[in-house]
Amino acid sequence: MIKWNSEIIETIYKEKRKEQSEDRDNLLQLSSENLYGERIHYVLEFIQNAEDEVSSSIVFIFNEESIAIINNGRKFNDDDVWGICSVRSGRKKNKIGFFGIGFKSVFTITKEPQIISNNYNFTINDYIYPKVNNNIPDLLFKYYNPNQGAIFVLPIFPNSNTINALINKFQTIDEKILLFLDNIHQLICIDKVNGNEWKLKKEVEDNSIVSLNNSHSNIESKWKVIHRVLPVDKEIDLPKGKEGIEETRITIGLPLENQLIEEIRVNGVVYCYLPTKMKTNLPFLIQADFLPTIGRESISDHPWNIWLMKQIGTLAADTINDLKNQEPFCDNIYNFIPLKKEINDELIKHLYTSLIETIKKKSIADTSIGWIIPRDCIIPDNEDIREIIKNDDLKTLINQKASYL
Repeated sequence: MIKWNSEIIETIYKEKRKEQSEDRDNLLQLSSENLYGERIHYVLEFIQNAEDEVSSSIVFIFNEESIAIINNGRKFNDDDVWGICSVRSGRKKNKIGFFGIGFKSVFTITKEPQIISNNYNFTINDYIYPKVNNNIPDLLFKYYNPNQGAIFVLPIFPNSNTINALINKFQTIDEKILLFLDNIHQLICIDKVNGNEWKLKKEVEDNSIVSLNNSHSNIESKWKVIHRVLPVDKEIDLPKGKEGIEETRITIGLPLENQLIEEIRVNGVVYCYLPTKMKTNLPFLIQADFLPTIGRESISDHPWNIWLMKQIGTLAADTINDLKNQEPFCDNIYNFIPLKKEINDELIKHLYTSLIETIKKKSIADTSIGWIIPRDCIIPDNEDIREIIKNDDLKTLINQKASYL
């Protein structure tokens, strides 16, 4: 028989009741219903938490009456229990997310979530009030390991159509969700309602190549993923929670398949470890420790985000230049240079400007005598070329005309 730690659960419950107020409870309800109104957001929160806790995989099990989520990362400690029953950042403030606030998204689909980890077993009522629980569902007992990981059980609101609606929504998550995560390499869905099971998998190969596979849609893709660690500019106005950090990492992901480039240009979004809904119109994916808006729908126009965008532009230019002679990029390297007219978002324009200003100084023009700086090209003088130059369309210029000397 498992000896659960009920003392900490009871202590937290008593403290929360002492602090109870109608205003706070109403605010928690509004936050759950409005900030995290979309019923897929809970999935992102669990993936964030699993990544933060160095889990290599995460499993979602859909039953008629509940959803179970299992990771094999670090086990809970007392501070985690306090954090998940609170609205505070706690020790997770320098990681992807903070479970105290983000966890409230589960209340869009459940009234009483259960958490099992280490020697803790409890449910949460009314967003922050824990209650001791001594049971593990039979189906999940084989997943329980007191030395690692966590199990979350979400009994869904009673509605005959709810579970299939949640499963259908879950199926919209694609394999790129794993691309910029360091720890999670596998996401498993076990659909016991319809008798299905599928996986999203990531494999890291040599030369920064990442392979993604989605067994549900039978989609496979390969990416060149380039990281750069930056010292943080001391003049930058750092957002709350990032005070004192000395370095940060930015990343870009270039699809290796030609057909993916246009798809990414149309549908690609900003990644803050996990995808936001902010479209970039870039032919590659970008990732950084951006300051997101609440609910992670987008990223704000904070100076920190502007600085990161400029740095990513420089990284993209350097990467394009480095890959110009490498297979499979050499034949379509210019496809990774965006057009000015394609960029609509003001934040992405900072990236674009930085990319163009940097790449103009590179030997990126492929001419009959080799690679040279675009300004050193001799090109025919006609009306079409003058229009290209007038519009600062560097990509078209070097792609179509720079071979003339």
